[in-house]
Amino acid sequence: MTTDLNSGKELPISFSAGMIIAFKSAKLDLTPVPRVSVDEWVPVIHKTDLDLCNIDHDIILRITFFRGSKRVFFNDRANESLSDGWGQEKSVELSQEDLDRWQRSGVTISVHDCSIPSKEQYRILFDSTTIHYIDKHFPGPATKVTYSAEQLLYTSITGRPSRGILSDPLKIFTYNLDDLLLVDKQAVESRG
Repeated sequence: MTTDLNSGKELPISFSAGMIIAFKSAKLDLTPVPRVSVDEWVPVIHKTDLDLCNIDHDIILRITFFRGSKRVFFNDRANESLSDGWGQEKSVELSQEDLDRWQRSGVTISVHDCSIPSKEQYRILFDSTTIHYIDKHFPGPATKVTYSAEQLLYTSITGRPSRGILSDPLKIFTYNLDDLLLVDKQAVESRG
């Protein structure tokens, strides 16, 4: 089932072990903000977050993109904590070749809950390539997903549209691993 998710919104989901959630974006544009005169300022998205949250409002996985950075960042955050609640941030560098392709033709960012009794973790894939594994620190399934984008510049007298990092809306798909076609299932299960 496909659902649209607009920036600034949340979507209820049921996402647990053995499942995959996929965020289909028509683009991934991390190019730096060009220097322009004040007369040409346009709204430009500086930071984009995709969050999976549990019933206790913990962010069980955050995927973050920053304009001008070739890295994707991963973290989690406890809703109730004596400190700020944030875990240890991890990041992965993305190749310029992939970034150029994704800017032109889009990307599917997938999260596979590949937990087994001895190890609970998520596998992150861009298109069909595994780019990172991250350990789960919170019990239970994800119950909602949020999509947020922070603007850097606010003035637009030229009437040009905002430059987002990801498309708005995103297409959201959820699957059970066993329901995928064999070729997709093999891509998700590969240790690449």
